[in-house]
Formats: sequence, structure tokens, C-alpha cells
Amino acid sequence: MKTSFLLIFTSLLFQIIGLSIITASSNVTCIQRDRRSLLVFKQTLTDTSNLLSTWSGVECCHWQGIGCDRLNGHVVVG
Repeated sequence: MKTSFLLIFTSLLFQIIGLSIITASSNVTCIQRDRRSLLVFKQTLTDTSNLLSTWSGVECCHWQGIGCDRLNGHVVVG
């Protein structure tokens, strides 16, 4: 039982650390090629609930559901 808890706790800890590495940071700027690709993808969707309303402007790292890797600035799905 104690081993299972430790294994689950360790797994969750690594996931949290991993997310903190790839999530958007105010120091990271969106790579424009990635931004353009997301906007092209958005045009193929029907967004009746307006969930992609934040997908506008220059800084795609702050769009809903999108983050940018802190090391290289590439878009990751958050």
C-alpha cells in the first residue's frame, strides 16, 4: 500500500514538473510559423461555443488551450 502511494505520488510529481517546463511563460514569445499554423487550423473548425475566441493577436502562447515550450518557444497543447 505504501509503495503504491509512493509510486502514484512520484508519477504526479513528474507530471507537474513536466507541465511547468512546457507551459507558457511571460518570457516566451510565440513562433510566428506556429501561430499561422494554428490560425489556419482554426479556420477549418466550426466554433459554435466560441471556445477559440482567444485565438487572435500576436501572442499565441497565451491563447486558451495553448502553451509554449520555455526552451524553444514552440507551441504545445496545454
